[in-house]
Amino acid sequence: MSSLAISLSPPSTDISTGLLSSLLGPNWWLLATGQAPAGAGSILAHMFSIFDIALLMYVSALLVYQATVGGMATAHEGTPLGKRYHSVWAPIRGPAAFAMLFPLPWAKGLALIQCIALLAVYWGVGVAADVWNGFVPEIPKMS
Repeated sequence: MSSLAISLSPPSTDISTGLLSSLLGPNWWLLATGQAPAGAGSILAHMFSIFDIALLMYVSALLVYQATVGGMATAHEGTPLGKRYHSVWAPIRGPAAFAMLFPLPWAKGLALIQCIALLAVYWGVGVAADVWNGFVPEIPKMS
């Protein structure tokens, strides 16, 4: 068996990162750290930041609705948030959704969940390349 080194960075010749680079700009994975690429990547990051603000307004309205209904249900039924909402998870789920959708200043306006998704794609491609490169040399030994 060959070495078991795992690199989270895909090789520079990887086709999938090349396709994503043509869509998001060169070094698109650096959007999560605030080093937005010039050109298409910065334009797309700006579009995502506008979309995130609109989505954040929608989620804020849902959280206000949930808090209002929860408060009224508490007054009516006598249990925290009523019987409709879970008294532990509903207060956690709301702020967590808000935090995941809030634009990050260092990420050129991308939300935390988008940064996590970008890095997961980049690292996933790197691990997939390592798995493939570890598997292919072993094929001749199987027969």
